[in-house]
Amino acid sequence: NCDATWDLGMTTIFRNFLCTESNFDSHIRDEEYDTDYFHEEYPMATEPYVEVTTASGKLGNINWEIDSEGTLRLTGNGAIPRCVSPLAPWYDYRESIKKIVVGEGITEIGERAFYRCINLGESSLYASIEDQKEGKDPLKGDVIIPEGVEHIGARAFHSCLSLHEIVIPNSVTYIGERAFYKCANLKKVVLGEGILDLSSQELLDLMKVD
Repeated sequence: NCDATWDLGMTTIFRNFLCTESNFDSHIRDEEYDTDYFHEEYPMATEPYVEVTTASGKLGNINWEIDSEGTLRLTGNGAIPRCVSPLAPWYDYRESIKKIVVGEGITEIGERAFYRCINLGESSLYASIEDQKEGKDPLKGDVIIPEGVEHIGARAFHSCLSLHEIVIPNSVTYIGERAFYKCANLKKVVLGEGILDLSSQELLDLMKVD
């Protein structure tokens, strides 16, 4: 039996939990650990514990929050500021971020905003907070930039290793240099019609016709 709270307070957001029997459904106990005395002396939790919210804050006009499922939610108006020095306030949690929900009103994804979010791409982005609350399906694709975003800054998705597909809406007019640099598994780009300035060489390479 174990009380697995060793990760409490760690910035990489291991899920804080109390283990229950259900967490070990494939485990077979040795007889010496399956006696009435043992269970009485070392009781296990009846329900696993998971924190509801793991981190939150404000960056410029943008509010952000990461929940225990690894969803980073951003709300507000205007630009997500460039995150170079210092890096984004959610950078310490980057390995646990699996999904991003960008709210309506956000017009720019700043430089290095999602730098090294290596597990981003396991889920799709929602077009807005409202869409998720109403139970609508996320937009298709590993990452979809919501309609209304106009600029994607340099290295915004640098080293997001889990990305396979990017969908960029017509509202985007500018994609900065190396916006998807070192996204080694990026294989497909759906590019909107509004692009006026495309500086991202890796996207240009993907768009080449053999």
